[in-house]
Amino acid sequence: MVKALLEGRKTVTRRLVRRKELGEELSSPARKENQDIPDRRFIECLCTAPYEAGDILWVRETWTLVPDGSYVYKASVECPGAWSGTWRPSIHMPKEAARIFLKVTDVHAERLQEITAEGALDEGTNVEFPEPKPSYISLAYTKMRLETAARRSFANLWDSTIKPADRPVCGWQADPWVWVIRFERCERSEMGARA
Repeated sequence: MVKALLEGRKTVTRRLVRRKELGEELSSPARKENQDIPDRRFIECLCTAPYEAGDILWVRETWTLVPDGSYVYKASVECPGAWSGTWRPSIHMPKEAARIFLKVTDVHAERLQEITAEGALDEGTNVEFPEPKPSYISLAYTKMRLETAARRSFANLWDSTIKPADRPVCGWQADPWVWVIRFERCERSEMGARA
């Protein structure tokens, strides 16, 4: 996904709405009294989103510190696979080593399976585009194939990030509520807010 960010293909990410908070809100007396309000709106008003528009995030990635004191990143084209040093996992990356910063532009809630082909592509998934054919019917068929391929690609990507034991509740088939977090690249100088 770091390569997708660097290439400008990833402009959105999805994070689970916390199950405990979601369960409490959707089964609360307030929810029962306001059944005319759609679940999405109720969640957005009462559950805590992980980020807000305007927040600046920094991206952790697999990295190492080389003898001259500079950082090298595994996803970078500057560092081919021939590197023989020790890579450090992204979870241990200090903020000062970050090179990718993202400014949150929108956050909203939706069901995971509501993702469209465009949404799957914005997630940075690699999808083989079906070859379009010259007729109108063929173009419609191509669009239908792309929609299916893009959603399947994203579903596989999503499930690859979920522990097998958690998939019945958090996996693609479970169709959990997620926060859709849209962002744009920004400079280190804009660093502020939550990270």
